[in-house]
Amino acid sequence: MPLNVTNGSDQIIQNAGSWYAYDNNSIFLPRNGGTCQRYAGTSQDDVTHINWLPMRADLLSVTGNGTNLAFSMTGDGEVDISCPDDIGC
Repeated sequence: MPLNVTNGSDQIIQNAGSWYAYDNNSIFLPRNGGTCQRYAGTSQDDVTHINWLPMRADLLSVTGNGTNLAFSMTGDGEVDISCPDDIGC
């Protein structure tokens, strides 16, 4: 489930701390909930993260270090991953 984040300005989600599942305006929370931090900026950090989930997907877990990423989910569809420019996906 995405948690939509708005702040009334031109800033987007720069990163979500050590949680690697977010897009410009949403943090993709795991099925069982959890906590994460959100940092705003004018561009996203150049780290590997889930950038989009299918509508009927349930995210179970995400682990990463900014370069490597592992996740599990239930459901069907394609997941979009954003990767640093220097390593690609």
